[in-house]
Amino acid sequence: LDFGQRYHTDPDYRSAQWKGILRWLHGQFGQWGCGSADPADYYVVSTLGPVHMLSWLFGSQVVYSPIQFPETPVYPMADLNDLPAFDRHAPIVQKRTAQLVAATEDLLDKHGDQVVVPFYLPELDGINDLANTHCPLTIAYKLFGERILLDIFDNPGGVAHVFGQIATLTLELSETFRRLSGQSMPRHVLMSACSACFISPPQWEEFVMPLIEDYCRHRP
Repeated sequence: LDFGQRYHTDPDYRSAQWKGILRWLHGQFGQWGCGSADPADYYVVSTLGPVHMLSWLFGSQVVYSPIQFPETPVYPMADLNDLPAFDRHAPIVQKRTAQLVAATEDLLDKHGDQVVVPFYLPELDGINDLANTHCPLTIAYKLFGERILLDIFDNPGGVAHVFGQIATLTLELSETFRRLSGQSMPRHVLMSACSACFISPPQWEEFVMPLIEDYCRHRP
């Protein structure tokens, strides 16, 4: 199996390949509950997770590998000196979001909303009705690199603005794709926080926790 660019950018090819994997697993280890003899259809426009998706939206290029998930190695906002100028509605963000929306609409027209899974709303470990994203710190780190950690000390107001813009954009994107797919408002939120160890607990409580709470308040 080649996990290269086609696997991650061609939904029909990816679905066929993934169903083949599930059938093989069932044939080898089905007695232990692995795989499926008749896998369900499952389509999504891209396999990029929320962190890499935001990095791509702001200008990073995606690097594909035949043996692992794609990466966005460039920090697209690393040279932005004026943090308050960070704008979630930047032209490149609007352009690339429009591309994702169009691709999602095409996939829904082709396969229907029962088998198309929108961004931010996957089923994980048997839990559906789920909004899945990453915390603003993790996404900001992917956009700005290590400098965003120093800016917490040197430019806390700018960092607060960046984090707020990221949290709002994440919510807006989640809602855009939810409405496209016709799904109801999810009752569960999974907001990963891989970067929590980068800052102190008081900094987390000041810069990140209020945004997480606000994000969750939009989920009844």
